[in-house]
Amino acid sequence: MIDSTDRQRLPESVQELQSFLKEDELRDSILLLFANKQDLQGAMKVEELIDAFQLNQLKRPWHIEASCISAGRCFGFHEGFRWAADVLTNKIPATSFPSSPSPSSRILEDDIKQKQEKGELLTKAEKNVLKERQQESLYLKWLSPDEDTSE
Repeated sequence: MIDSTDRQRLPESVQELQSFLKEDELRDSILLLFANKQDLQGAMKVEELIDAFQLNQLKRPWHIEASCISAGRCFGFHEGFRWAADVLTNKIPATSFPSSPSPSSRILEDDIKQKQEKGELLTKAEKNVLKERQQESLYLKWLSPDEDTSE
């Protein structure tokens, strides 16, 4: 996870990541980075971080996801972990890299809920976020069915 607002420590973060990626134990691993604090003014854009970390030069599957987790706001984590799960279960071919962050990860779910409560029309992207969340919810229920075993 990268603090997208901390430009001073970016060189240190780049060096640490490069060091980790040289470890033998991580040679065949995938890389998922969360560009956190995207809700704050002055946060580095995902494209800036791709350049700073030289992700396009990596010879492994990688993905960077814009994210935010703060009081009442959370986005990007479902998308990032979904990407990792899809890669690890071979749902995404290795030729699809590098990947770009999903546009829906930049939309705050709370903002969508507020618009709905006010009766405002949702954009297509906002509707897609809601649809993704519903699908995730159904999928998670399918993975963990209720333990109700009525006989």
